[in-house]
Amino acid sequence: MNLNKMELYTPVQEITRSTLFEATPKAVKRELQELPLGNIPESLKRCTSMLALLNRTRVAHSDRIGIMQSFDYSYRIFESYFRPSVSIKYLRPKKQEEVSSLLQLKEEMANGYKIILKESLSNSGGGRELAVQIYMSIYYLGHCLLHSYDNFQQPSPQLWSEINHLYHLAEHRHLHQVTMGQAFEPVTANTSGDLYKQLLMLEAANPYHLNSGEHWVLYNYLGHWSKYVMLDRNRPDEGQDEYFMVDLNQAEKPFSKHSHQPPASSELRVINSKKLISLTEQHINTLAAGSSSTAIGMPASINSEHAIELLQQVCNSWKQLNYRQDLRIPVSAMAGIVWGIHSIHHLLSPASMESDLRTPQKTTGKMMNESHGGFCVRLSRADQQNLYNGQVVAMRSDRQSHPHWILGIVRWQQSTPDAHKLLGVEYIRGAVRPIKLCAQDRPGPGENYRTGLLVTQRSNGRQQHSVLTASGVYDTGREIHLDVPQQGKQYDVRASELLTRTPLIDRFSFQAA
Repeated sequence: MNLNKMELYTPVQEITRSTLFEATPKAVKRELQELPLGNIPESLKRCTSMLALLNRTRVAHSDRIGIMQSFDYSYRIFESYFRPSVSIKYLRPKKQEEVSSLLQLKEEMANGYKIILKESLSNSGGGRELAVQIYMSIYYLGHCLLHSYDNFQQPSPQLWSEINHLYHLAEHRHLHQVTMGQAFEPVTANTSGDLYKQLLMLEAANPYHLNSGEHWVLYNYLGHWSKYVMLDRNRPDEGQDEYFMVDLNQAEKPFSKHSHQPPASSELRVINSKKLISLTEQHINTLAAGSSSTAIGMPASINSEHAIELLQQVCNSWKQLNYRQDLRIPVSAMAGIVWGIHSIHHLLSPASMESDLRTPQKTTGKMMNESHGGFCVRLSRADQQNLYNGQVVAMRSDRQSHPHWILGIVRWQQSTPDAHKLLGVEYIRGAVRPIKLCAQDRPGPGENYRTGLLVTQRSNGRQQHSVLTASGVYDTGREIHLDVPQQGKQYDVRASELLTRTPLIDRFSFQAA
């Protein structure tokens, strides 16, 4: 590959003069300042259209640099506004038009800097100016990648190709360790080499398995610590499992030795993450000892308990402890899916057994494969509301030998190009019954009752019961009143062990009070 003539997509600049506004830094800055920021969706649409036009207009090289710097500031406003919250209750409902406009803005920001970079390369530019252009191109392509994680979509095929080639160019020109003079929020590593490693380690953390907003939290964390990752040309000794690889000549994301045979490429880099994993494990211990999440580079929006769970999860991914060990059996069966505690409770309640479940939180799908621990199902539509990772689902398929609904927790999801959605669901074993529950420290009328599900498993000849309800109910030792309408009985119990917690649900065992 000729690194000076690398294949970076940029739109053709066919427009010689814009009739809408003057294509100068001063005029563009004035246009951006006049955007109606009281109406963010409309401002996003206008900003995106303006930049798309400028990227197709012939503009002097120095003017384009100034223009992109003005768009940098506007971009941060929109990115911050639309960035998904870590807290489910603060998530904004997604509108497809806004999602599309935001992705287009990110792509056009990357296009603007790639145009500048290609012009610099054609004019034999170099030095710090070229380092900044490579960095900013990777930065915005990285945000396109994060957009894919936000929406559980596969990134475009060219995205990793361009990211890999841009890092290769920086490395080849000895610019990958040039420090940038500006700070970003979320925190971004300050060299193109460390930014590249930040994206590699985020991809290696199974981002489609993370809950809402968590990949942005991890991105922020890696912005501080990706410098501890090494990219080695030499492969480690045989028998070592803890590494990923990336081929700088290919349009391919990082892969592990377990996924396929490494290619015989001269530009293969081994991602040595031992120091980062060791540091992350130290951070987990620091948090467990009582330090705040901000002390280790996490944003203030995530508490220490949540940060520990997240870091433990990604450490396992980086160590390759979670690569597939259970046998996946291909399955071809139609399934009905209902999600959410309240919807499942309504479905199972005696009063609604004979009636149709009137809720938007139901759909159909086709089971793709199954293992001992769970199943993969392809839903008929991708745009399902409130179907987040960590959500509880009930499933019934036409291959079952019984009519009962089977519970599970959504552990990952991914939209497909043909407008379907794949869900990975972990089974919750046991019979399930609808219940109502009320914390004894909140006595009062019926509105204090919450809907929940009682799960009963049989183990070693004994029945084991647990409660599944919305997050925030569980507290060790909390006394709870349970109403089981199918039995016509009520119980006073005390919450004991927390079995499962996600941003949406708590599942816990209990004892008689």
